Amino acid sequence: HRTASVVISDALLSVQSEATIGHPCFSKGYIYTPMFSYSGESFAPIQVRMNGTSDFNGCESLVKRIFNKDAPCLIEKCSFYGVYQPRVYEVPFLAFAHFADVVADLGLPVDAQLEDIRIATRYVCSLTLVQLEMLFARVADEYDRTHLCFHATFAYTLLHFGYELQANQIMFKTSSGGKPIDWAVGAMIYEINQDPLLSVPLPVVHNGSLRVV
Repeated sequence: HRTASVVISDALLSVQSEATIGHPCFSKGYIYTPMFSYSGESFAPIQVRMNGTSDFNGCESLVKRIFNKDAPCLIEKCSFYGVYQPRVYEVPFLAFAHFADVVADLGLPVDAQLEDIRIATRYVCSLTLVQLEMLFARVADEYDRTHLCFHATFAYTLLHFGYELQANQIMFKTSSGGKPIDWAVGAMIYEINQDPLLSVPLPVVHNGSLRVV
């Protein structure tokens, strides 16, 4: 919806109203109809149809506009919108959930570098809807398949442009050691690391004696 709003705003700068607009993040032949609604009585709902144009460069430029890198930064280092970002140096990161799903949908390995993602995304974004449906039929979910160009461009842009991570800093996984990686696990690890009582090893009774684990 955020990118759709930007596209509509650009179109309305040159004309008073638009019913059909091109969207670079979708394939040629795909029609995207965003649903907008407003609670204020002075605004009428917007109805617009967007035709995909299969344009990676246009999509990347559009997504970059979501991240306000020029916002005032009142501290030494910010990511975007003036939000503080700690120095990441060359510390390895694990991207999971939707990031890992997008990389898998692109057909890339878990150790794919950011440039690999950019190349694969550029290819996906160049396809027409017919080509996309044929070449990426393995992506079972229709929504994920038809929105793959946008999702991949957003993921790449967020990591590379938004957070300025380096090419070989990230791995993309949805599980580790047979266990799923999700936000709940991350939240528990964070809480344990923050609470000194929880981080102390617990004594366990083993064969009648105490054993610390």
